[in-house]
Amino acid sequence: SFDVTYEITKDGNKVENGKINAAGEYKFTFTEQNNYTGTVVVPFTVGGMDIAGMLQMLDGTNWDGVTYNGKNQAPKFKLSYKKVVDGKEKEITPDYKLEISYQNEKNEKVVVSQDQVKDAHLYTFKFDGQGNYSGNITKTKKINPKALVAKDFTVTESVEYTSEDQMPSIVAKSEIENLKEGTDYKVLLNGAEINKDTELPNFAATYVFSFVGQGNYNNTINKNFVITPATVLVTAGSYEKFYNGQVGVAGAEVVDGDVAWTYSGLKGGDGITDNDVVVANGALIVKNASKNQGTYQLAVDATKFSVSSNYTFVAADEAYQGKLEIKKAPETLGFKNEDNKKYRDMIKATLQY
Repeated sequence: SFDVTYEITKDGNKVENGKINAAGEYKFTFTEQNNYTGTVVVPFTVGGMDIAGMLQMLDGTNWDGVTYNGKNQAPKFKLSYKKVVDGKEKEITPDYKLEISYQNEKNEKVVVSQDQVKDAHLYTFKFDGQGNYSGNITKTKKINPKALVAKDFTVTESVEYTSEDQMPSIVAKSEIENLKEGTDYKVLLNGAEINKDTELPNFAATYVFSFVGQGNYNNTINKNFVITPATVLVTAGSYEKFYNGQVGVAGAEVVDGDVAWTYSGLKGGDGITDNDVVVANGALIVKNASKNQGTYQLAVDATKFSVSSNYTFVAADEAYQGKLEIKKAPETLGFKNEDNKKYRDMIKATLQY
């Protein structure tokens, strides 16, 4: 044996009374006395108590996946162990550090507090022992996106054609909260994202608006937006002819300065000419039609008119607004029964003369 003294230090500080009661790195320094010289330093490590097995769940919570509900969904837990102190069992809470994090869409680590486990992410809970405790525990909690449903979106179903761009009114609200475009969903028009170059709804047609969930929501909801044709009223013009033995407007001509029929209700800068409209035979209806001399009322059959899908043609009203005048045949004035217009022009010229 040797005649020596020793000293215990931790982090350069002397351990009082030589009692080791905490985890850490220690040094035993032995110094020889009397007939002996020299110093011996012996390192000594006291490991911390491993926290593995200390994690306990509370209030029936667990680490199972859940669906986003707009509320904090962090599980409840505690770390503790039992220890007998002075003959009595006590519950001891270890020293530990907790970090909660998730990876965002840019694959960046985002650290949150325990009351911020709310949005749809895969959260990692990492417990690290501190001080007299060592080891670590890693758990995960996944909050899945909530599926959008049809009732989350109220969209204007239809409007009438105006010749201007038209967008539907959109109210987006789930059973949890008001939904925000760009955060909770994005909008597609006929399958394409809407941007400054998008041709917005203008013509009479059916357009499909798609609401695509993102962030805390998934699933896609489609809603139709219909622009219906505007109504164009068609009114018969005024006609005249000389008696030619034919019933109705056969052989008649539009009175100078008038048109065969007029259109009202056109939108914006739209214009319709007879070149734009396909008119089937029988578009004019003569009330009490006859071949005889006299004045007759005219109406239009709007079903005979067709044009682009932006308009629907209807008769101005049920009243007969146009006029057909059948005049006495020109042969009674000494002319031959030839072209009616020629006779009319000759009569006008004679009267003017």
